[in-house]
Formats: sequence, C-alpha cells, structure tokens
Amino acid sequence: MISKAIPSIAIENFFRLPLKDGTRILTVETLNRYSDIRRPKKPYLKIRRRKLSFHNELLTIGVVLGNEEEERVYIKATDSELLVSCSVDTTSGYLSRYAYFALYDMMSIYDEVDFEGFYWPDFFNLDNGNSSYLMIKMYRGSLIVSPKGRFIGIYKPNQTLPSIRDNVEKVRQAVTVLHEILPKNTQEIIGFCLADTSTEKWHTNH
Repeated sequence: MISKAIPSIAIENFFRLPLKDGTRILTVETLNRYSDIRRPKKPYLKIRRRKLSFHNELLTIGVVLGNEEEERVYIKATDSELLVSCSVDTTSGYLSRYAYFALYDMMSIYDEVDFEGFYWPDFFNLDNGNSSYLMIKMYRGSLIVSPKGRFIGIYKPNQTLPSIRDNVEKVRQAVTVLHEILPKNTQEIIGFCLADTSTEKWHTNH
C-alpha cells in the first residue's frame, strides 16, 4: 500500500526534462529524446491515471499500466524544467516506465502538455504543504488549481506583464447598421448561420 503522506523526495531522485522556452510546455519530442521507452502498438497497453493531490508545488498522479499495481508519479514544474520522480525506479539519470507513460498519456492527441496550471513557485507553506493563496479542488475527476478570490491576478515569477503605452486609442466610430426590408407576401423566413470552429484532423466537422 502506498503512503498518502506528502512525499519528501531527494533531489537526486528527480529526472529533469527541459520545457519550451518561456513556457511550462513539455513536448513529446523532448520526452522521447530523453527516454528510450515507447508505447507499444501491439499488444495494446492500457494506461489509467488520476491526479491525486497538489502540495508543496508537487503534483501527485496515480498510474496503472495494464494489470499492474498502481504506482505514483511526482511532478514539479519550474521556470525552465519539469522535475519528475516516481514511487519506483526513477533517478536523476533514468525515467521509469510509469513516469514516461503518465507524461505521454497527459499529452493525449496534442503531442504536448502545458503545466502552467501547476506552476506556483513559493506559494506554499513548506511545513504543511498547503497554500494560503491557492484553491485546490477536485472537479469531475480533474484537479483544479486557481488563486483564491482575493488573490485573483496574483503575479507569478517571470510572468509576462501587459505592456503599458502612453498613447491613448481614439474613440472609434459606431458601425453603420443596415436595416433590411422583409420580402412582401412572406409569412415565414428561415435563416442559417454556419460556423466551423474546429478544423483539427481528429474532429468531425458539422
């Protein structure tokens, strides 16, 4: 049985994966460059994962591969790297199967995953692992992390701030409204508005 206590992981047990410059995004290209593990096409490997907790900047995920026992993967997002550990096998020089497949599965069909939602440096009390600034809750199977009401808009380190310009934009003129005349001797009119909001290859357009 795996302990539910907040883990204390030695730094040498974290594997480091670089993120996209200026973001908290990990790509499948980077993941595969740092690991020789690949998801087999045959036989099919079923991956089940669940986000369990977020304490001391550490995201804990439960991972089940096939019919094996559940193991836990620990992820910490920093400014430029993703620190990854696991309840088995992972060291600073080796990424375990559980850690690899957890990250791979989080990418889904996008070939990348953004950990910005779990990047909250120095927002936690190191003694108890909790945060006075963040609201952390489970919602429909997802772990949601957001600033508490009074701290909405709080600044993160290295966060890009909106630019402030001296020149003030002029007031724009109102758009001219065209008043259409309905056809005579017509009781019913049917209007159509077609919009394709997704052109992704896996999405069926309607």
